[in-house]
Amino acid sequence: MSDTPSFKIDVSEKFPHLPEAPAVEAVLDFRARPSVDWKEDAVTNHFTKQLPKYPNTEPMGALLHTVKFDSKNLPKHVEIADEGWRGVKMVSECQKQIAQFRFDGFAFSRLRPYEDWEEFSTEALRLWRLYRDYAQPHDIARLGLRFINRIECSLNDLRLEDYLRDCPQPPAGFVGAPFETYLHQETVIVPGGKYAFKRVQTIQRPGNQEERTVGLILDVDVFTTKSRDLNEVDLLKMLPEMRWLKNKVFFGSLTEEFLKRCIQTNNS
Repeated sequence: MSDTPSFKIDVSEKFPHLPEAPAVEAVLDFRARPSVDWKEDAVTNHFTKQLPKYPNTEPMGALLHTVKFDSKNLPKHVEIADEGWRGVKMVSECQKQIAQFRFDGFAFSRLRPYEDWEEFSTEALRLWRLYRDYAQPHDIARLGLRFINRIECSLNDLRLEDYLRDCPQPPAGFVGAPFETYLHQETVIVPGGKYAFKRVQTIQRPGNQEERTVGLILDVDVFTTKSRDLNEVDLLKMLPEMRWLKNKVFFGSLTEEFLKRCIQTNNS
């Protein structure tokens, strides 16, 4: 008999509604290589004509770093090669939505305020289809859904146990000592092997002395583990599952007391 607990993705599960979502950036990322010529002028002109509401454009390049080691396995030389133009980034009129049409795929980002899943996913899919129709990739090597959340905490009273379920503990003899920095990272294979997620928890200190808050970063990236074909039906099934996994990780990382405070504060 297996001791592995049963696990089932349930897209009908309801999660608490936070009136002010802490997401500073939501990203849907498709890794898919074009099967057509990827030329700067042609690509830029094509998507500029297709997307008049994304008037701010800039080229995207890539640098290749190569480190060479000596006989003692110590780095002795670093080479940096410019791999040239790789795609175009386009920013919407409101400066909150960003589309990246790249040689290795397409990504859509929504910056704060993140308001609605339907609006976010609908626009992401609309732009993905424009990329797909032009680039004609053979498959999707990786599909990722990433939400970077920033929770504002008091600078003078940061107690991680007030926010995080899996709270770190200082060494014996230092109980109660405040954390100046904190970084936790993990990658987990979801039972069934279809998806995995990466969770990063860290503290973002103030950038200047005037700021009186600390940012508690909860970064959740859900992604596929195998290449997928371009079947639209499968894609529309996968996105709700990935959203459910993202929510499961996010709400499963935070204490019930903190979530109750968020809802009460915004409803008061």
